[in-house]
This record gives sequence, C-alpha cells and structure tokens, in this order.
Amino acid sequence: MDQHKVLHPVYPQISRFLHENSDCAADFLKKYGLEWAAAIRDAEIASKLDNSSEMAECTDKADVLAQFLPKFSLLFVLADFSDLLYQVHRIGLVVEFRLECTDHQQFAENRYFEVIYYYLLAILYGQLWFPNYSVLEEAAKIAGGTVGTKSWQQLEKSAASYHKKCQHLVKSLSDRHQDHVDGINRELRYYDMICWLCSFAHFKDNRFVDFVKDFDSLGDKIPLLESISMKQEAILMYQIANVATKNFCELVSCESESLMELYSGTTFVEAAMLSYLGKLAEADFPGAKRVFNADLVKHLDARIAYALPRKLAGSFWRYFTVIVDLKVFLLLLSCALLIPKEKLLDKIGYRDSSAEERDAVSASLIMVTAALSLGKVNVTYDEVQGVYRRGPVTDSEKLMQLKEELDDLDHVLEAEAVAQLVQARLVERLCS
Repeated sequence: MDQHKVLHPVYPQISRFLHENSDCAADFLKKYGLEWAAAIRDAEIASKLDNSSEMAECTDKADVLAQFLPKFSLLFVLADFSDLLYQVHRIGLVVEFRLECTDHQQFAENRYFEVIYYYLLAILYGQLWFPNYSVLEEAAKIAGGTVGTKSWQQLEKSAASYHKKCQHLVKSLSDRHQDHVDGINRELRYYDMICWLCSFAHFKDNRFVDFVKDFDSLGDKIPLLESISMKQEAILMYQIANVATKNFCELVSCESESLMELYSGTTFVEAAMLSYLGKLAEADFPGAKRVFNADLVKHLDARIAYALPRKLAGSFWRYFTVIVDLKVFLLLLSCALLIPKEKLLDKIGYRDSSAEERDAVSASLIMVTAALSLGKVNVTYDEVQGVYRRGPVTDSEKLMQLKEELDDLDHVLEAEAVAQLVQARLVERLCS
C-alpha cells in the first residue's frame, strides 16, 4: 500500500484491530496510522487516472504492456479485480498475439504466456478466491457492455496448446542470442506459473487428484510461488489433498528432500500438519484426531480459507473430516473379520466424543456401507448385535461378481449416470 500509494479494502479492519491491541503495534501505528492513511487516500485519487485512451491509441505490444503493468499493480493492491480483469481483457483487443511461433525471437516477443498469467491472476483472485471484491456490474459498465472474458479452463487449454506448438523452440538454446534466451526463459517461467495457478483452480474445484498430479509435476518449481507469496500455502493444500486421495502409509514417504524440508516448517500450523500426517501414516487415528483439532483448523483457515473448495452445506473441514473417517473405516474393515461398532468408533478417534456425535458418525458409516454396496464383498452390519462383519469372498461369488461387471458393460452410460447419482446423494447426506 505504501509503495503504490493506495489502500487495500481491509485496511480499516487492520487499523481497528491494531488500535485495539496497541500495546504490541505501537511502532506500526506510528508509521501507518490515520495521518498516513489520509495522505494515501489523497495520493490514491491522483493515481486513479484513466489511461484507457492511451492504450487504445497504442498498438505496439511492448508499449501496451509497459502501460498496463503499473495499472495492474495498482488495481491488484486495491483488490479491484473486476477492473483488473477488464484491463487484461482489453490487451487482447488492442494487440494481436500469435498462437504459434516459427522462431525464437517471435516466441520471446509474443509474450503470450505472460498475458495469460495476468489473466489467470485476475480470475483466480477475483472470481475464485475473493469474489466479494469483484463487482461484475461495474466492470461491464466500464466496458460499455458485457465483458467477454474467458474462463480459467479456456485459458488453461490455450496455454497448453500454445506450449505444445512452440515446444520445439526451447530444445536447443545454446547457440542463440542471450537476449532471446532470456526472453524465452522468462516466457517459460510464466508458463510454469500458469500451471501453478490452474492447479490452485483445480483444488478450489474439489479436484484433489488433479491438484496432486499438478503438484507432483511442478514440485521442483515451487520456489516460483514466492513471487505471489503462495509457497507455504501450496504445501498445506498439497498435504490436505494427499490425505484425501492417497493411502495413509504414503503421506510421509517423499522422495524429494527439498519437499520434506518444506514439510518441516517451524510455524505451528506446519509442525501440526506434519504431526497429523505422521500419525495417519502410523495408523494412530485417535492421535490424528487430537492433532487435527479446532485450534489447527482455525490456523488453517487463517492461511488458506480462501483457497478451499466451496461446499453447498456445512464447512469444508467437516467434509474433509468425513472423508478421512470413511478412509479409516474402510481400512479397519479390510483388516478385521468382525469389529463391534463401539470399538470401531473408538479406533477412528471418537472415544471421548459425546453420545450424539458417536451416533451421528455411526449412522453415516452404516449409510456408506449401503451406498457403496459393500455387501457385494461380504461386508455387512449386524444391527442386532451392533457389529460389522467381513466374510471371505468365495470363488463362486467372485465369478458372479465378474459376470455382473461384464453385464454392466452393456449399460455403461446408464451405469455412469447411476454412479453419479449415488455419489451426489452420498455427498449430500454426508455434508448436509
């Protein structure tokens, strides 16, 4: 804010909080208090000059981007993501970008990845992470009509297609002019950042498997995220996605030493998450429950609440807890032929929970047993005795199951529709 002479919308909240805790923020308030804010507001009015006419008259790509970048920084600090998205969109209306380049100089000067990166930043922050700061009506008014912006999915496809078409240009750079090499490497860094931003969009869209794949392929390029202060946040998101999608025994088995160093952070939330992963990997599920407590959730929310998938009902962390409970439930059933319901709940981590919570969890597990058709593999719940049983699957049962699966091939579309319906109902029941 001080650098760009504008105030972020949350400054009043920050100022009010610091005044209420002035004992530990006296130096900060002395430098960035009400007098500083008043001066910034005066400077902000002067800095909001509209340069749209200059950009419209200019068609040189380098000049257009040179005019755009200061305004991008200004609007970003202001959190005016609607205007930001519109300004990025206007670049494509003013200058032309090649969708395929024939030589290294064209690729370096095209700056296609750079503009897609700005586009994705505006979409990610303005539409996915902080939509309350984006007023689409205002953006449309500024544009004199509907702003025909693209979705992040379209931009992801465009970037991947352009990268594929130009990949041959980056295979041999040793004999190229250094300016071209620097320009090409700069564009490739923007492409890596595009991949990172799209991975965050996958996470926000609850596509944890895709996010884990993205992260695994980009892991050695995580230092790039320091440019947008997202490195540690990405690690936390990766840990959460791993818990939801991988076997527990794989959670702390990491081949990358640099990644394990990032896991071993010094802050409370980083140390707690590493402990949580370790206890899940050791099958200490009650211990994992104790670590993943309300205090840790509060710290996680403070770090990545904006990046979490949106749920139609309940909080994300309730949804996440249900996923972990179900994975533990299925793991325990695979290890025992018979297990009482009460003992099962104790092993999942609900020994000290209230009777109401234990009953609710038990009801969910029974419903999952039915919804996943676990009876086909001889997993049943005896309501009279209150026990789960897992009987051996005979050869005849395996043949019958195989026959049913082969018969299902004739009704693939119907089966997919039914599966989606079952999954939707399952999530609705668990998360409502």
